[in-house]
Amino acid sequence: MSCFRFLEENQQLLVTTFSGVRYVVNGPGCVSLNPCSSSETRSAMVLNVGQYAVIVNDEFGTKRTVYGPCVDWLGPRESVAARSNCPQLDQTEYLTIRDGTNGHTKNIVGPILYQPGAYDEFGPPKSKS
Repeated sequence: MSCFRFLEENQQLLVTTFSGVRYVVNGPGCVSLNPCSSSETRSAMVLNVGQYAVIVNDEFGTKRTVYGPCVDWLGPRESVAARSNCPQLDQTEYLTIRDGTNGHTKNIVGPILYQPGAYDEFGPPKSKS
């Protein structure tokens, strides 16, 4: 096992120490590791215009939403729960959004590029009558 890791641009090293502590190192660069540590190389998440991702933190049970265009670096206890395109509504469409935390609903009327929140639940766009 090598004690050095070389990271390219948009690469990240997730390191777990022998005691179970996790941390990340973002590239580019060279990282020196303790031989008793384990590591995993992962790519940064690149989102284009009109895309979004929901990120979950398994330590605190929280969620956050990231919108493109961007490059997002996950934290040591984070993972991607969902990644998709933001709904694009034209002037004849609407969405019914349900907040997963409290059950409240709201309608979003087009034209709009809707950016969903971390706890939003919705189906396909519907046509206005």
